[in-house]
Amino acid sequence: MSPRLQTQLLRVLQEKEIRRVGGTRVISINVRIIAATHNNLLHKMKEGLFREDLYYRLHVLSLTIPPLRYRRTDISLLIHHFISKSKMWTHIHPEAMKLLIEYEWLGNIRELKGVIEYLLTVCDENEVKAKDVEYRLSSQKEEHTLHEVENESVDLIELQENHALLETIKQCNDTGKAASRKWIAQHLKGVTLTEQQVRNRLDVLEEKEYIIKRRGRAGTKITEKGLHYLYHLKTKQHLINP
Repeated sequence: MSPRLQTQLLRVLQEKEIRRVGGTRVISINVRIIAATHNNLLHKMKEGLFREDLYYRLHVLSLTIPPLRYRRTDISLLIHHFISKSKMWTHIHPEAMKLLIEYEWLGNIRELKGVIEYLLTVCDENEVKAKDVEYRLSSQKEEHTLHEVENESVDLIELQENHALLETIKQCNDTGKAASRKWIAQHLKGVTLTEQQVRNRLDVLEEKEYIIKRRGRAGTKITEKGLHYLYHLKTKQHLINP
């Protein structure tokens, strides 16, 4: 949302009044606002891209919805729901279901829905087989390119450290926990960093919105952008670890 529209929305929330486009009469309103974002709005405020007063006006009751990869037990339920809505009554082979459950789903439910619609269209004999899923998911990974990765030159040591840090944080997050600096330093593979060095590297990764750091036990969590970057680094493994 542009700064101009943010200002207009803030005025609506404060005054509880609107005016139709081209109109002159002020209309009183009584509405409840539900806002959603996948961006780090605290960073956006620091960059001057999001109004601080609007953020605190909206930030009354905050709910965090975990990404689909953190609630894998929902995947099979969603798949059966999508099949039921399609009314195609297609069977998912157990091996195919296993592949779908283990996939990372960076696009969350929208991506899952699109993949299921594709599989229902191409499968033979009313059964989705493992080979159907493998073909589709391999193409999905290719589509997950890094649109926001900075076009900057970094040395191999930095790439190695970024890969090790993000992979370690992800492994901890996959267990449902956030990673502390001490835990990260103790579980790094391939590189050796002190807690202070980990702190410095995490500051850089947070500036690039690859992670979110919280105080105390809340620890560090990898973001959607960080996951994209991690997958990008994995495709460069031959350069990072020659």
